[in-house]
Amino acid sequence: RGDCRGETGDDWDSAEPKEFLSIQDRICRGCYKLQEWNPNLKIILLANPLAVKGWKNKWGCCNDVITEMNNRLKSLADWEHVFYIDVNDVVGDGAGNLNPDYKSGDYHVSAKGNSLIAEWLYTKGV
Repeated sequence: RGDCRGETGDDWDSAEPKEFLSIQDRICRGCYKLQEWNPNLKIILLANPLAVKGWKNKWGCCNDVITEMNNRLKSLADWEHVFYIDVNDVVGDGAGNLNPDYKSGDYHVSAKGNSLIAEWLYTKGV
């Protein structure tokens, strides 16, 4: 499965930390496989947006787990064929959380936040 749903089929609120990292591992393996098939392929990995301050799901997943996932993504970047862009620079609050001005619920980026990310990516030539 390639989505971010827990093994129960629910969303982030029910996913255990090991599930988050398992999903991340599958993404990593997919990047390596794509590079094997086409060594000249450019891959752009976007950071997972952080959640609002204090968010935790019932298993204790929180911004620490999201940060771990982002660190794994960033470690894949070779800055020649695989690039990492941290969208939290745009929608974050500067303290490791999603800025409440750009939230939809506790851990989704709002349309306003997504528009801001899109504009920012455009200025970076993505």
